[in-house]
Amino acid sequence: MATTQEISDRRSEGSDVTLFDKVSWRVNGSCIKRTLCHYERQLTTQGDLYIPPTTFPQRLRTDEAVLQYLLAKTEIPLPRSLCAFESIGAFFHLTEHVSGIAMSDLSEPSKQFVKQQLLQHVKALQNLHSDTPGVPGQQLLCPPLRVNAGKWKVNSCWKPRADLPKEDYVFCHNDLRQDNIIVNPISLRIVAILNWESGGFWPKWFEMAFWERAGPDAVLEGEVDNTQRCREWLLKNCEEVVMPPLLRQDQ
Repeated sequence: MATTQEISDRRSEGSDVTLFDKVSWRVNGSCIKRTLCHYERQLTTQGDLYIPPTTFPQRLRTDEAVLQYLLAKTEIPLPRSLCAFESIGAFFHLTEHVSGIAMSDLSEPSKQFVKQQLLQHVKALQNLHSDTPGVPGQQLLCPPLRVNAGKWKVNSCWKPRADLPKEDYVFCHNDLRQDNIIVNPISLRIVAILNWESGGFWPKWFEMAFWERAGPDAVLEGEVDNTQRCREWLLKNCEEVVMPPLLRQDQ
């Protein structure tokens, strides 16, 4: 297990990926994702300071909870969740590193082979049912990031209402794009499905088939856009919970 000092100081050269909302890298066979500290915030192309949504710590908690649940309930290939914790003004999630290449890097014929496997894993997910929405072991839902487009409720998670009528909900990933599907480059077998930060029991129609094409988990021109339907479902069936920022290290 990597120590906090190793996590902070001993990043493998070339493995550090810093985005506007988080940083990730590998150390000692582990994959680490964490939110940015306040002093790491970046400027936009317009020169404005970008402040990441305060929901990202909860998204990493969801990622951890989903991995633990699915590893116990299914045979879906997943990285093991090692730990999650808050430290130095950031939230960390450590998983085992799984070697392979992203589905997005394959040729089209190879992608077709992978898709057939993936559909079986999606079926396994949808065979998991609950009469209430939610994430096993967590009180809050984190919607797909496409739902927050245009800065809609970007700092809010959602708590299912206690008086919600019982219905049939299935397990969804909600970010099943090709970049999140890791395969063995020789056998083309799926070895890991990553980034379950919006996973949980949702209405079946929340899951969109982003694996069918390369690109982001966003609706492109010509595709069916259910963003408004997702928002209406959240407002009707959940209580909005505005997430506070993590305490800074100097606080």
